Amino acid sequence: MTTKCDQVLVVPDVHGRGFWKKPFEELVDKVDTVVFLGDYLDPYEYENISRKEAFKNFDEVMAIKQAYPDKVKLLLGNHDMHYIVPEMPQSTRYDEAFAFLLKEKFTQTADAFQLAYACEINQQPYLFTHAGVNPNWYKAHQQEIGVLTDESLNALYTPEHCSEALQDVSFIRGGDTEYGSPVWSDVRELLAAEGDGENIKTYFQVFGHTQLYDPFISDNFACLDCRRAFLINDKEIVEIN
Repeated sequence: MTTKCDQVLVVPDVHGRGFWKKPFEELVDKVDTVVFLGDYLDPYEYENISRKEAFKNFDEVMAIKQAYPDKVKLLLGNHDMHYIVPEMPQSTRYDEAFAFLLKEKFTQTADAFQLAYACEINQQPYLFTHAGVNPNWYKAHQQEIGVLTDESLNALYTPEHCSEALQDVSFIRGGDTEYGSPVWSDVRELLAAEGDGENIKTYFQVFGHTQLYDPFISDNFACLDCRRAFLINDKEIVEIN
């Protein structure tokens, strides 16, 4: 049974940043769910966030997950998966020196994370992933996935096994496949595929991964990797400063 929500707080790619803290404190008791879209570490060099600050920020995210285990949903991104799964292509800013420690951190808290989350807002089904589900990627792996739901996507990864489908990285992102997985897909891939995938279009997709200055919101999806938090209610997607 799909969870029904009135309001959802969305936190796009963190990368050690603290932009999520004030919106979380102000809205956590007012919203039904808080969804972090993944990529908690590997800060950008030009933002001058130290490794120590990024690790502390990650620990704070884990603390709120512990405090609100049902309300807070922590999704996995490519910058998380490349520490967990040895076969996962490495993203930029991979922290070689602390990779073993980070793998331990993610492994010890494996139950806290998931690949996808779905809910219904005002009778509209929403699907949250790190990078979006490309209809053509889904078609290529439909036999393995089955009917597209958050449960079927989450089944692609367990601490014991990671589907090769999640390792797909498109040419746009420097990989060797035509379409990227929900931890790797680029928003440009989704734009090119908007005419396809009626099964997927039952959902309004919300994701991050492709860093933008402002959110990109179409009829079918919202790419929100803008270093700000967003509130989704029954009428609109509102930026929270």
